[in-house]
Amino acid sequence: MSKRPKKNKDEVKCGEFVVKPEEVKSPSGVYRYWTAYCRRKLIDKINQKKRFPFDAEGKKKAESFAWEQNEIYSRRKQLEESPIPEIDRQRFHLLTDKVDEFRVKEFEAGFTGKGGERWDTWDLDKAVETAHYIVKNLQKMNKAHGEMRYTVTDVIKIFFKQGNADLYEKRGKEFGAAIDEFLRFKRSPVGGKSRKPLSKKSVKEWEEKLGYLKEWIGSSTIKEKSKLKEERKVILDNIDKQLDRRKGFKPKPWSPCTKKKCADKIKQFGDWIAKDEQGWCKSNPFDDLPSQYAYKKDFKIFTFKNEEVKEIFRTALSDSKLHESIPYLALSFFAGLRPQAEIASPDDLRRRFLWKQFVANRWPDTKGYTIEIPAMIDDGQGMRKATKISTSRIAELSENGYAWLVWWRDNVLKDTFPTGNTPIVFSPKGVAKVHKIPNEWGSDGARHTFFSNAVNHWRTLGVAYWNERAGHDEKTFRKYYSNPIDPTDAQEYFNITPQSLLENQI
Repeated sequence: MSKRPKKNKDEVKCGEFVVKPEEVKSPSGVYRYWTAYCRRKLIDKINQKKRFPFDAEGKKKAESFAWEQNEIYSRRKQLEESPIPEIDRQRFHLLTDKVDEFRVKEFEAGFTGKGGERWDTWDLDKAVETAHYIVKNLQKMNKAHGEMRYTVTDVIKIFFKQGNADLYEKRGKEFGAAIDEFLRFKRSPVGGKSRKPLSKKSVKEWEEKLGYLKEWIGSSTIKEKSKLKEERKVILDNIDKQLDRRKGFKPKPWSPCTKKKCADKIKQFGDWIAKDEQGWCKSNPFDDLPSQYAYKKDFKIFTFKNEEVKEIFRTALSDSKLHESIPYLALSFFAGLRPQAEIASPDDLRRRFLWKQFVANRWPDTKGYTIEIPAMIDDGQGMRKATKISTSRIAELSENGYAWLVWWRDNVLKDTFPTGNTPIVFSPKGVAKVHKIPNEWGSDGARHTFFSNAVNHWRTLGVAYWNERAGHDEKTFRKYYSNPIDPTDAQEYFNITPQSLLENQI
């Protein structure tokens, strides 16, 4: 026979509920709460476990909440044993709603009832009006039955015992429960835009940011914006004081960009809870949070200089351990593919360029080679995203980019190009070794370099041609690829080949 777990000396029994201390681990540390807990099926699932701050006031609120839920449990159990006839149900709820408007029970009141419930100071006129309303309607219910089915005792039960029960039933969903439901949606196969799956990196970001939100206001109930003043203040205060604790770095305050990203995520969550499908509030209570962290960014597009590009490829040629990274470098610098979304994501092993995407048909004007970038691709394990955007496009690998692939094929593979679902080889350490500014890979530095040189080298093709190759509209393309490149430098860029570097021709 198994032993019952030892009771914690700090536990408090509140009817069917237990109030006890609880420790919760989170990315930012270990936190303690007072938890009101009961698994009875007659208690709403979202109210079966609720956390409160770990202090004397939090314990007091936890006990009050437990007693209130215990009242709901008792009422529901009583209704199960002797249910209200259907003919009286609607009018009965009118009575309890009337008492709800009077707000009989309050957490911070002075008088304590037999069951531990607390009562506020009454407004006598309002109490008489409410009692009169209840008696009048009970008389109508009795008249409908032709007998004295409901007595003054029932009036007292409604007014005292059941007074505010329906109000607590209608309190709505807690943010913690809504956050859990939202994250389950984001992890699902339809959690992204156009009901497509999100990448592991995106899911991880959602879990991190909303994990903070749950920690900050998870036990609060979803309400309209005007009634969430305290919760909004808690959110802003916590965003302001958060520290970046990444491994290998000294903790420092969040940057303006990180603060705004967190506020943006919370705003998007607010959009979701206000949708008709959820209906937990009429409008987004966090719609203005990102504006609190608006800042002007010094917008500067990074592009590699020709000498830097040459040095990167010379380094790759000089070390046999780095030869496997040459296809990655070629697709980055001479096709302008998005490094993490279209070539290889460091966080998602499935997110790899597949060799079946390399079609190798020639473009007539540039003599480049075609590469297919579908919105979704079957990698043999199922469909997944193959690009950042939701539309497919045909990209282009320049002639000198193709020369690098040929060198890799002849000197490393010593065979034909891979085909089908064979993924590109990606080594984060190898990529980091070839250049001293590894962050620029994630910031699309190579992509910016390719298109800035291409639009200046093939001037007659115009911007529209390269918009399509990049997968951008004209406004975005001009914003990110407008760095002036001398046509002579652009011509030199597209002459960077294995042969030119090995023979020191350029």
